[in-house]
Amino acid sequence: MMEKHMEEILGLLLEGRLQAALNHISFVYSKEKLVTGYDEFETIEKDYKLMKNYILQGVVDPQREEQYRALLERTYRVASNLLLEWKCANLGLYKVSSDTSDRLQLDNEEILENLEKFVSDVGLLSLEEGTDNYFNKAYTLYAAHQTTIRRLFNGVIVSPQWKLADKDFYEQLLLSPTIDQNDQLVLVSAISISNMNHFDINKFKTLVDVYTKTDDSRVKERAFVGWVLSLHDGMSFLPEQQDIVIKLCEDESTVRELYSLQRQLFATLDTEKDSQEIQNNIMPDIVNNSKFTMTKFGIEEREDDITENILNPNAEDERMEKMEESVRRMVNMQRQGSDIYFSGFGKMKEFPFFFKSVCNWFTPFRFEHPDMIDIAMKFKNKKFLNTLVELAQLCDSDKYSLALILSDVVDRMPKDMIEMLESEEAQKQMAGQDFDRNNPIVIRRTYLQDIYRFYRLNSFARELVNPFDDNGECTFNLSVFFFKYQIFKGTKLESKKLSLANYLYKHQKYGELEELLETFQSPDPGYAILSGYAKLYNDDPNGAIKEFDKALKIVPDNIHALQGKARAAMVKSDFGLSAEIYTVLQELEPDRRDFFINYCVALLKTNRVKQVLERLYKEYFSTPDDKSLKRLIAWAQLCNGDITKAANIYESLLNDEPTPEDYLNAGYSHWLQKDLKQAVSCFREFIGDSDAGIVRLREEFKNDRYMLRSNGVSEIDELLMGELIQP
Repeated sequence: MMEKHMEEILGLLLEGRLQAALNHISFVYSKEKLVTGYDEFETIEKDYKLMKNYILQGVVDPQREEQYRALLERTYRVASNLLLEWKCANLGLYKVSSDTSDRLQLDNEEILENLEKFVSDVGLLSLEEGTDNYFNKAYTLYAAHQTTIRRLFNGVIVSPQWKLADKDFYEQLLLSPTIDQNDQLVLVSAISISNMNHFDINKFKTLVDVYTKTDDSRVKERAFVGWVLSLHDGMSFLPEQQDIVIKLCEDESTVRELYSLQRQLFATLDTEKDSQEIQNNIMPDIVNNSKFTMTKFGIEEREDDITENILNPNAEDERMEKMEESVRRMVNMQRQGSDIYFSGFGKMKEFPFFFKSVCNWFTPFRFEHPDMIDIAMKFKNKKFLNTLVELAQLCDSDKYSLALILSDVVDRMPKDMIEMLESEEAQKQMAGQDFDRNNPIVIRRTYLQDIYRFYRLNSFARELVNPFDDNGECTFNLSVFFFKYQIFKGTKLESKKLSLANYLYKHQKYGELEELLETFQSPDPGYAILSGYAKLYNDDPNGAIKEFDKALKIVPDNIHALQGKARAAMVKSDFGLSAEIYTVLQELEPDRRDFFINYCVALLKTNRVKQVLERLYKEYFSTPDDKSLKRLIAWAQLCNGDITKAANIYESLLNDEPTPEDYLNAGYSHWLQKDLKQAVSCFREFIGDSDAGIVRLREEFKNDRYMLRSNGVSEIDELLMGELIQP
């Protein structure tokens, strides 16, 4: 209930309705045991009452609009801190963070001194490396420091709206050469999470200033991701945010980085889809063709199958080729930005002693972490783990997962496997031949993977605004799709929008494509073409045709525009127009077989069956092995009532690597021959085991009614067939 009230308050502030927002805040104070900001709240009420009195007296104040926006901003700060106080008393993450950070009891000077002392202590400790007491001293030092950093991390998460002095202090910490880089990275993440959930202009400025000033690429990339993901669109009462963004976008390199980040964020959204592809189609080949297997006693090497070696002496080579091909597919996916490790490492985040701490999800990997000291000792004479965690393209949380899981199985790993992992060739492959871990794009990608894993897998993350899951429930527009934000309107970022639109089209993100195109205009015919395809794939064929016509006025023979218009005409059942356009397309590109096939389909739907069959037979005699032509001939024969001829073709297709559509059309041929039992069998093959298959079949029946009706199949026949197919 409290969160709902606060959402209403923030919504009123966005609308500029100050009095209504103040009334809501007054109600919250009266109902909840909250005290944060009450004195400031009373002052705001008095100042606003005074402003209204001056207005009633007819006083002209040229600064009134600016003062009103200032009152909105002050009210927002009170409301934000009020909600934060409530969260710290009621929500798990905030409660734990608040309780932990309260024990820190350090002022800013002590924090700085503590962090700087840690760096000097690490330097002294390095002098004792290799001695018997090194690991004990290292554990003591790093354990104490991790406690401090965790409390500092939690303190930032629950910190109220910053004053300018807070901004200056944290900026000093994050830019200081005397502070450990890992500490800086953790603090940048803490500021980012805090700012995404309770926007604070001074935290935002801190992230931006660190991004623009630091020489450390890892700190820079975290700060970059932080300020972008914490952008809150539409906050007109905070014009400073808009001014900062406009200034940032004056830099061409920043604009290029924003474009790169946006594409990476879209790739991150595809993590689940990519994981399914790996789990279902790639990993089985790797596992089945590997020499090793997992048993209850650990990883064991498979014994050679003597019979197989005799019957098929090339079996081992074939297995290796299949496994290598599967590995290459994963490597190619990774090069294109896919998160290929999520499906595997996502299951390894169940170590409560490590991943229970939110801070650990954002802590850069190092063996000196107090939870890693024992593992470091166990692996001190094995270089393969060091290679894996230091060189492989893993995000930090996956490196911790890998070290933790390997520490449990290393004693049971076959000697041959360890020797293979220790080999120079294996280490080269683990490192990646073209992998530059200092590349900003790579740094950013692995950090985004850490963020995604936290939001996807950590139970505390449910209490936070999740930019990867824009469910529309948040008052402020917070999404990974930041290119659509109005805050970028009129900036140089708009020069990259058409390129991003092409990217979205190629990756079949048609909803996002249409959203993006609505944020800008371009005279480029490519804009109209992309807009046409966006409308086509979002079920607006009439709007699509209008957009394609705009492009064709500029480039009359553009293949993409003509093809899109032909498809849109087909969708809206204007088959004559579609056939007309495909005629033009065949003249422009006579070798495109798909244009010819779609032309024939359009003619069939206008009942010009004999004309189509004449063209098809002529083409088929020159290319008798073309399956697509065979399928179209069979369909034309169904439309023409030549059911037996069509059935013979479908029977041959079903015996030669059939597609689901072959089963559908073969089902039609049996249905029309009154062989309902065989028809049902084919239709069941088409729908598979899912309920979605039934829905899809009914949709196909609807689309193909022109053929069914011409062959005497009634609406009742359709309904009965649907009932027969249900098991």
